[in-house]
Amino acid sequence: MGEPLHDETFGRLEWDAVLKCWLGGIDWPPGLYTEVAIWLPNGDLAAGLHQARESLNWLRGHEEQARLAVAAEMVKVYNDAWRDEDEPITAAEFAGRTELARIGFEDDGSLLLSYDGRDMFGGHVIDGVFDADRSFSGGKLIG
Repeated sequence: MGEPLHDETFGRLEWDAVLKCWLGGIDWPPGLYTEVAIWLPNGDLAAGLHQARESLNWLRGHEEQARLAVAAEMVKVYNDAWRDEDEPITAAEFAGRTELARIGFEDDGSLLLSYDGRDMFGGHVIDGVFDADRSFSGGKLIG
């Protein structure tokens, strides 16, 4: 797709020919640099950016609930196989130890939220998938 572009919401975006998406980053949550990846529905840049803006607006109002949904599923994996503490931690404690690192705006309207679990999973990233209707469809470790 060629030349980098500037978007009012997402700032500088560069085309990644390998991933076939636009990559950039935003200052959100405030004070935190978060990578973004935007896939285009049917290759339509305007539609893809519009869809990504709508998804970001939803996420701004629901990131805490999204993080807790991911935490509720992944805390079991942590407590069962990765925990260093003597006692299991709660989903709320798990959520408090994570940080949003990347937002993937998929071409079908779904979201892929990638969280940095710091030292909980030995450096692995925690992905949470939210379908286009914003229902949580699962979490997994990456890397």
